[in-house]
Amino acid sequence: VGLFAASSGSISNVNLASMTVNAPATGAASMSVGALVGRNSGQIVSVSTSGMHVKGSSYHRNVVGGLVGTNAGGSIDRATVAGSVYAGSHTIAIGGLAGENLNSATSRGVITRSVSRNVVSGAMQRDELGGMGGLVGVNRGLIPDASSHAGTQATGAGHNVGGLVGSNLGGDIERSLATGRVQNGSDAYTGGLVGLNSGAISGSAAEGGVSAE
Repeated sequence: VGLFAASSGSISNVNLASMTVNAPATGAASMSVGALVGRNSGQIVSVSTSGMHVKGSSYHRNVVGGLVGTNAGGSIDRATVAGSVYAGSHTIAIGGLAGENLNSATSRGVITRSVSRNVVSGAMQRDELGGMGGLVGVNRGLIPDASSHAGTQATGAGHNVGGLVGSNLGGDIERSLATGRVQNGSDAYTGGLVGLNSGAISGSAAEGGVSAE
């Protein structure tokens, strides 16, 4: 769900302003929701958004991102996003830029030189491998030279929440920064940079406040 439901081609030099994207109440059992692309396996270069509002579903399992729902082996370079991203009660992964950054069978998901100023919030579905992040909810790919500068707030229990990435599951984060405030509920993993990490992080930092119930 997005301006493009899915993309395997190239998108460049696009500016989106003052849009609202809501996940539908009906349709497939699972979906990826983003302002620009729901599911990306291609290349996105030099794209920006402002005044965007993206909201997940409370009816079907979903992944939500401020620009891309799921980056599946695609590449995102020099993207800048600003606005707000909201989780629905069936959202399992949500990020200011991308809900998930995943690898495909043939290529690695890469998000580089990108910036999120999207406020990320909501009461999402509890999932031990899910996550909420200022930039990416769940990362299994590569994130170098990226940053997040807005608040991240999850309500409820058992969520993985980070200022940059909620769950870094075997992924790599390099030379990246998070400065937004991170707030989480109870029985949860909460971090200024990453909530739950099983990957590799180098040359990165967090500067915002962190709190949990």
